[in-house]
Formats: sequence, C-alpha cells, structure tokens
Amino acid sequence: MTVEYALSRREIVRGYFYSWRYSASFRWRMMFVALAVGLLSVGERWLVTGAVGASDLRAGLLWAIGLFVFMPFWFALRLKREKRSLELSDGGLDTVIGDRALHVPWSALAAVVDAREFVIIARRNMNAFYIPARAFADGQERARFVASAKSSLEKHRRAG
Repeated sequence: MTVEYALSRREIVRGYFYSWRYSASFRWRMMFVALAVGLLSVGERWLVTGAVGASDLRAGLLWAIGLFVFMPFWFALRLKREKRSLELSDGGLDTVIGDRALHVPWSALAAVVDAREFVIIARRNMNAFYIPARAFADGQERARFVASAKSSLEKHRRAG
C-alpha cells in the first residue's frame, strides 16, 4: 500500500506533540535524552571544579528543559518539505522524497500509532514518519493502511 503527501513545518511540530501524547516509547526516550543532557552539564562542572553546587544543578535542569523546548524547532528545521511517497512492503517501508530513496526494514521500526490527525510510524532511532490524515482518500483507506502496517510489524516481531 502506498501513500503520498508533503508536510508543512507546522504539521511536524504538531506531530512532535502527538508523539508525546501517543507514544510511551517516544516519551521515555525524550526524557532519557533530556536527563542525559542535564547530567552531562552537571558532570562537566564536576570534572572541572571537583564539586557540584545548587547553581550547577539548576543549570543542568535548564539544559534539560531547554532540550524539550528546542526539539520541536529542530524537527521543523530538518523537515523535508518535498512530496513524499511511502510504501509498505513485506521487507519494511520504502520512501522516496525527490531523488532520495530509503528502505527502512521492519526491524528498525518501533511502533505504528493511529493518532487522530496523523498516522505515526516510529523508528527505533527516534525518527518517525508523520502521515497526515489528508494523505488517505478516506477513513477506510487509512484504517487498512494502519492495520497492514501494524500487522506487518507484529509479524516481523514474532518471526524475529
């Protein structure tokens, strides 16, 4: 099954917040990355001075919070705005954007989520495909796409 769409920067930012809402894996990974950035800041201070004070802990907390604020903008800046073709196959997903093509095997995917405005296909590397509702002719086509993607992902997990 193949869908074609192009995303706006606004849709990417909204997709980021949908990922927070609908994907526990995404939430945990983002919190882990934010914690790592905060701890890195505190650890760097400890290595330099040999001590950690309250101001260092506040700075680490601000770095972690800053990451949460920065990430949606980072995703929007990295957005490929050209028309995308995304095809489900037995081996995974095949996507084409302009002259760039990518094959993503099912083993590299973490989840398929029907998140009202988007179908989110999350990769294990924290990247995701946000497929807007308008990419589908109707609700039935969307439901078939989601069912097919979930079924293929589950079949791969059982086989692996």
